[in-house]
Amino acid sequence: MAQRKLPKNIIEARGYDGYVVHLRGLDGKQYSKSFNTNDPEYGSDAEAFAQAEIWLANEKAKRRGGQSGSRRHRETLRQIGEAWYLNGVTIENWKASTRRDYRYVLDSLMDKDSAMRIAGDDTKLMDLTADHIRAWQTDLLAAGVGRRTVEKARMVLGAIFQHAVDAYAFKINPVRAVKPPKPPDDDPNSLDFFNVEEVRKLVGNAESKQDGATYLTAALANLRQGELCALPVGNVDFNKAVIRVTGSYGHGELSSTKGGKKRSVPMCEDVAKALASLLTERGNPDATELMFPGPDGGYQDGSALRRRYKRARDKAGLRPLRFHDLRHVYGSLAINRASIVQVQAWMGHADVRTTMRYLHHKSHEEDAKILDSAFAEDSPAVLDPGERKLGDITLAELEHLLERKRVES
Repeated sequence: MAQRKLPKNIIEARGYDGYVVHLRGLDGKQYSKSFNTNDPEYGSDAEAFAQAEIWLANEKAKRRGGQSGSRRHRETLRQIGEAWYLNGVTIENWKASTRRDYRYVLDSLMDKDSAMRIAGDDTKLMDLTADHIRAWQTDLLAAGVGRRTVEKARMVLGAIFQHAVDAYAFKINPVRAVKPPKPPDDDPNSLDFFNVEEVRKLVGNAESKQDGATYLTAALANLRQGELCALPVGNVDFNKAVIRVTGSYGHGELSSTKGGKKRSVPMCEDVAKALASLLTERGNPDATELMFPGPDGGYQDGSALRRRYKRARDKAGLRPLRFHDLRHVYGSLAINRASIVQVQAWMGHADVRTTMRYLHHKSHEEDAKILDSAFAEDSPAVLDPGERKLGDITLAELEHLLERKRVES
């Protein structure tokens, strides 16, 4: 039987265990190196694959007489960082808020007075290795920089490297080989939000009827601040009990919603009554006018809205939660009556994992009833799953199984 010819210079998947890199040496012999997903150094399939890519690129570079897969590159962090930013502004059409955030992080990565600094302007990007990035991330966390801040800085650095790969023929993105900061043990259970009674206190202490309706819509219809500021009257459909979210306003610019997708949100009775009353007092304005206009009839100043919110919140004696946290009220309540797929669509989450945070606040009353019945002394013996027919499964059990299947997938 002919011997199997081993592949050369490739990364081969090894079932669910990880990857093995096959490399043909200069002596003609076959060399291999394994990268296991259960290795604590990697921790995930993506990290193991990224490390395998880096190892293969570096080994191939050594055969050419170099020391790394990107040795021939002389571009600096500033050069490629600015190129990445320009591409985002001109080609990807970033929103004003995105431009502002990324500009700040980009400069902070090189600012000698910034806690997020990783290197100077003239540092060659190829000199930032996975070990360098890992040490930088560890130092930031040790210095007390918030995990979310570190994640954003890491994301921007990874995007810069990816632009180098795409536009400058760099071989690898070393950020992919570094584990992201581990969330605290109590996350995502750490979501804090007002209950409905507290929302009503907030509304009752608002400085104007419009502000009260704004807070109520944010909490019970889950509109983001920019979406509230951009909402036209015509997008509030009282006949169909729906609010159509099509845009966002912030930093002096009208843009698409977060994620760029429009969505329709069911409008509950409390919100419908508040908005209808507001429109009646305004003399039923035209459909093109804003639902929550500023003093001059134009777009509201978002920072002024947040300041009024804080004053109303403090006056009501509530916890110091952010305006954005009003959306968590909606997510935590909606998940008790709707499927996770529905809640994801209503909240405009691109990734269902974001929506899954609210499952920790879902009531398990029906599940408890199922167990009460199963554990009752006079409960009939449970049939073997293989012997049960569809007709033997109760509706509650079927819903429970389907929900669990959605979560697992």
